[in-house]
Amino acid sequence: MFLTSFVSIKTLKKVHIKDITISGSKLFSETDLVNNSSLEFPIRLIFIKTKLLEKELKQSLSLKKISAHRQIFPFGLKIYIETRIPISYGEKISNDKKIFGYIDKDGIFINKQNVDEKNLNNIKLRVFGWKEKFKKILSEIFIAIENYELEIVKISFSHD
Repeated sequence: MFLTSFVSIKTLKKVHIKDITISGSKLFSETDLVNNSSLEFPIRLIFIKTKLLEKELKQSLSLKKISAHRQIFPFGLKIYIETRIPISYGEKISNDKKIFGYIDKDGIFINKQNVDEKNLNNIKLRVFGWKEKFKKILSEIFIAIENYELEIVKISFSHD
């Protein structure tokens, strides 16, 4: 009886930003996660929709993997993050503005603020005109470059 009461009380307790624990990457802070999701703190632990949170953060922060878990003991929200590793500089047009960033081996565009500086040392390839529809072809090109040791320095896509 005591254990179920304890669990019920803990799940109804409100989570604050200080109750978020991030592991896997030090690139993002608790505040970054809150600012890039629909979560509004404080919120009851039981009301945190972890799958929605994962989807929002994966998209807005260009993450490779993320998992979020509500935890009763120790109390809080546990978030594991795996960032993408850029292999190319990238440029895309969004709302008639050039956005500079990077592209990973899967052809995913990563905004420059979402990249760990230590992963930028050996990048020589540049991609201009990135669009969502080019992800697959870029990924295939990157695999070919790696497998056949090709020396490509620039890929340009024309704008519609």
